[in-house]
Amino acid sequence: MNLAASLIIGLFVAAVSLTSEEGINPAGTPPARISGSIDRRVAVTFDDLPGTALTPEQRCSSESLLAVSKRILAPFRREGWPVAGFVTESRLCEQLSDADLTGVLRYWIDSGAELGNHTFGHVDLNDETAESFIADIERGERVLQGLLQEAGQRPRYFRYPYLHAGNTREKWTRVRAWLGSKNYVLGVVTMDNQEWVYSSVYARAKARDDRAVMAEVMAGYLAHLSESVDYFERLSQERFGRNIPHVLLLHANALNADGIEDVVRLLRERGYEFESLGSVLTDEAYSSPDHYIGERGLSWLHRWSVDEGEQSALDPRESPRMRALFQTYGRD
Repeated sequence: MNLAASLIIGLFVAAVSLTSEEGINPAGTPPARISGSIDRRVAVTFDDLPGTALTPEQRCSSESLLAVSKRILAPFRREGWPVAGFVTESRLCEQLSDADLTGVLRYWIDSGAELGNHTFGHVDLNDETAESFIADIERGERVLQGLLQEAGQRPRYFRYPYLHAGNTREKWTRVRAWLGSKNYVLGVVTMDNQEWVYSSVYARAKARDDRAVMAEVMAGYLAHLSESVDYFERLSQERFGRNIPHVLLLHANALNADGIEDVVRLLRERGYEFESLGSVLTDEAYSSPDHYIGERGLSWLHRWSVDEGEQSALDPRESPRMRALFQTYGRD
C-alpha cells in the first residue's frame, strides 16, 4: 500500500466496524452483501479530468498533474483493463496551458481510455437554462474534440455534472433532444458514492502532509466504497432480479491516485470483471425508461425505480466522523 501500510490496515478494520455501529445509511440498515455465484461486471469511470480535489502543487504543476493520471491509470494499463474518463476542461489550473491539458488527456487516450464530455465549467443544470447548459457542453469540446479526432474518434459520451439531469420538464426534454441530435450517449451511473467528501478531506491532509489523517480517510473511503457496492448490488437485484453490469462513478483526484490499487483490489476480490462503458451499456437494463425530473442527482437504478413508482432508500452516506472532518479539517 502507498501510505503507512500497517496503519491503513488497522484503520480499515476499525472503519468497517464503525460503519456498522454508526449506520452510514440514514434510511436504515445497509443491505447485506449478496453472496454466491452472480454476474459481476463493471465499467470504471472517472469524472473531472484533468483532475479535482488535488493539492495546490498537484493541480498547478504540469508534471504533478500528469503524475496523478499516471498513477490512476497504472493498473488499467498494466492489466489491459478498459476505463473511461469524463473531461471538465475548466478544472485546469489557471497557471497551466492548453498544452498541459492536452498532455493529460492524450495520456488517457494513449492508455486506451474512452473520454467523454462533462461540460466545460461543471455547471449545474438545476441552476442553468437549457440553452446556457447546452452552450457549456459545446464549450467542453474545445480541446477534447480535436484530440479525439486525432485518434480517429469523436466525443461519444456525456455525463451530467452532479448527475443533475433536469429539474423541469422543459430542461430535461430540451437537453436530451440536443444530446440525441449530436449522437451523444449518456454516461449513466448505477454505482454512486460519497467519494467527493473523502477526497476533499484527503487533499487537505495531503497538502499538510498529515499522514495520520490521510490514512484514516483512505481506510474510511475503502470501507464506504465497499458499503456502496453492497447497496447497489442489492438495489439491482430488487429492480431487475439480477446483478446488472454496473457503471461505477469515481473522480480523478489525489485520493484515487494514492488508493487506486486498493480500489481495484476491492472490486476484484468481490469477483468483478472490468468492461468498457460501451459494452456495459448494451445490457437491456439500460433500455429501461428514465423520466425522473427533479433536483436530486440520482443513480440510474434509483431513476428506473422512480419510474416504477417505487421509493428507494438513500445511498450509504459518509460516516459522522468523516462528515465532521469535511466541515472543519483544514478550513482554518
